[in-house]
Amino acid sequence: MRALFALLILFPLVPGPKARGADAGYRVGISAIHAEPEIGIPLAGYGDERRRLKNWDWSNQFPHSFFFKPSIGIRDPIRSKAMIVETGGSRAIFVSLDVIGVTKSFVDELVKGLRHHHVKPEELIVTGTHTHSGPGTLSKNLALNAIAVDLYQKRNFDAMVGKTLLGIEIAFQNREDADLYYTSFKAKDIQVNKFRRPGKDWFNNEAGFILARSRNTGAWMGGLLNFAMHGNAMLIDDLRYSADMPGALERAAQKVLANSNYARCGEPVILFMNGAEGDVRHKGDRGEANMEAVASRFEDQFQEQFKPENLSLLPSGLSINRQKIFLGVPGWPLKICAKRDGFYKSWMEMLGRSGKIPMLGIFPTHTHLSLVKLGGVLMMSWPGEASTSLGFELNQIARTHGFERNWVLGLTNDYLTYFTTEHEFLEATYDSCSSLYTDKGGARIVKHYRYQIESMKH
Repeated sequence: MRALFALLILFPLVPGPKARGADAGYRVGISAIHAEPEIGIPLAGYGDERRRLKNWDWSNQFPHSFFFKPSIGIRDPIRSKAMIVETGGSRAIFVSLDVIGVTKSFVDELVKGLRHHHVKPEELIVTGTHTHSGPGTLSKNLALNAIAVDLYQKRNFDAMVGKTLLGIEIAFQNREDADLYYTSFKAKDIQVNKFRRPGKDWFNNEAGFILARSRNTGAWMGGLLNFAMHGNAMLIDDLRYSADMPGALERAAQKVLANSNYARCGEPVILFMNGAEGDVRHKGDRGEANMEAVASRFEDQFQEQFKPENLSLLPSGLSINRQKIFLGVPGWPLKICAKRDGFYKSWMEMLGRSGKIPMLGIFPTHTHLSLVKLGGVLMMSWPGEASTSLGFELNQIARTHGFERNWVLGLTNDYLTYFTTEHEFLEATYDSCSSLYTDKGGARIVKHYRYQIESMKH
């Protein structure tokens, strides 16, 4: 009996995936910390009157708020999660933040703060989980300030940058030899499309995982989860901080991994990396009870998938191609928005196809896109909220060129609002009215990736 006990200590009870190949080695460090935003910072994500102050705070009654009501507490932690992957002289630093979105200026500050690690801009893949219950005041964009995030405050911005840098530093300290495994499943009864194709499952329901397993202990360290999901399950008038549905899915996946580890292991960390979620949300009503019910269904399905025969070892290999592209002249599509809100008049035909009010100087004309290839998994960053259709188009392009495992990384490295196809843009739905680069912006991103993927050597 003592001998059996000793064996259990030395060889923990974790699934035994396919045997490790000689070339499958990585150095991986993972961390998660509570970003601890101050109570009183308004929540970002809704322009709804239930979130707004009745009168703008000219008297400075609230230290963090001007347009929106202050937050009042914490429902669950706002986390900064980091995963560093190194192999063959290449490195990627994945960051998942429980915020409505990250801006280029935020990512630029991270690069500055990581100079001592000689981090290059292309090595950072920073994603906002898109929770609508995270801290606002982090964007310098005046339009976004007024619409949903409140006025920029440098001290809050610096505090979030500092916490994110701390999390990355901890991930650097936690690096160890590890193997990466891939698995995925088609999630059922989790999502719905918000705007189009009623009665049909028009969304990408694939939940993809890249999971790290320690070579030293055999324990699951955590990893990346790519899934399309809006973070708007909490009630709009609930002013507590919450990672919302993305956080609930992270916790569900972490629980599955933790149950497979032995007691002395640290808590696994899952980084939620959003997909093409511009028109996708959770199934069912808003509220904590339904949010946890959806997460529980997701946990059960992941538990069923998490078996040795479903885990594929990823060969070592990492490359990142970051390029700058022209998106177009940004502008508010007045004609589309008027049609959506019932104010369309015949004279608007004179405004042209989109009837756009230019927003130069507020939003950029160019953006950077990152094409990441990790162990044969292809990842395509998107600087905002892509519709399901655009995501499917990229998925198909990647599969046509031999990349069956491919991810769209939405809301990554910048936030430039929504992106739709031409047909969707002309539908005059909410995401159409919020597509500041019209349908041309999304088409340019797709065209860029098509060219990049076609030119890649597999």
